[in-house]
Amino acid sequence: MNWIRVNKYLDSENINIPFKSNMVGKQAEIIILIKDYPTRKSENNEKPFVRQPGSAKGMITVTDNLQEPLGETVLKEFYK
Repeated sequence: MNWIRVNKYLDSENINIPFKSNMVGKQAEIIILIKDYPTRKSENNEKPFVRQPGSAKGMITVTDNLQEPLGETVLKEFYK
């Protein structure tokens, strides 16, 4: 048995699925899983929003004590 996994944004009723030539003429089972959680869309509502690396530059700060151990209270809550 061979299998392929395609993660695709459905933008029309026609779906192109890439496959190897040795699969042509074989019986196939196709299952489409639609994720039911909302996907952010771009302004033109055609394709999902893609986060750009570095787009939050300067908006996030890291404290100086990042590498220090967590307090006992935080650790107890974490391991509940």
